[in-house]
Amino acid sequence: MRGPAHHARMLLAGLSLLALGCTCGGLAPVLGHATPTAAAEAEHIVLPPPFDYPEAVGSAMGDPNAPVVIVEYGDFQCPFCRRFHDQTLPRLVDEYVRPGLVYFVYRHFPVVDRDEADQESHAAAAAAVCAARQDRFWPYHDVLFANQTAENSGDFNETRLRAMAEQLGLDLAAFDMCYASAESKAAVEADGRQAALDGIHATPSFLINGKLLVGAQPIDAFRTAIDAALGSNAPQADYLHTLAKSSSGGGRGSAAPGSDRSSQIQASRSPSWIRRSRAPCTA
Repeated sequence: MRGPAHHARMLLAGLSLLALGCTCGGLAPVLGHATPTAAAEAEHIVLPPPFDYPEAVGSAMGDPNAPVVIVEYGDFQCPFCRRFHDQTLPRLVDEYVRPGLVYFVYRHFPVVDRDEADQESHAAAAAAVCAARQDRFWPYHDVLFANQTAENSGDFNETRLRAMAEQLGLDLAAFDMCYASAESKAAVEADGRQAALDGIHATPSFLINGKLLVGAQPIDAFRTAIDAALGSNAPQADYLHTLAKSSSGGGRGSAAPGSDRSSQIQASRSPSWIRRSRAPCTA
């Protein structure tokens, strides 16, 4: 029979184990609450229903020779960018991109943490650049918005960004190499510089044949702007500007200078009052 002395020894051993746990990194390993693994993170990735983006190449979609070109400047942490993505973009694609009337280009403009390049807007944008290198930008773009909850809350930490790539079947070795490189960050910075040239200071913002539309506007606002552009006598060439390999598209079939696939809107110089202050995410 085990007496009081035995129970005292067992209690002392248990307390010693807890103390060891505290000194070697806390109670988590002892209590079985270790930091979530990549597999655990993957289980919490929201995968939206797939959407058919027509003629998707890099971060562009549609016919590059369409009469109307729309360039979106967005931030994956901006809730109004998600509102546009959820409510308006699918209808815009079905009504205008799919029939060949609009060529649509996405560009990165991280405004939520604009002056903090180590935060999650920049991280998500760089990861999306890497997905675009594998011509998987649009599915990755959808997964990012589906997993947006709050600013810099861990939605887009490196483990989750990689788990999203894995869930979509990307080549992880290529994705990892791209994400770790300076190239992906430089591509995001290049889009930001172009945003300044285009006079952009909020997300989401859209250039529709060079004319600015700001905010998560309803589909009717886009219909009005697109129909006006379609009815204009000004040729598309007045708005298109040749572009070297797209900083955010950059995958197979990207535009080269002077090519018919160029997707850059003719830049309008920003006013002198445009500064590098934190830019708003706006409805």
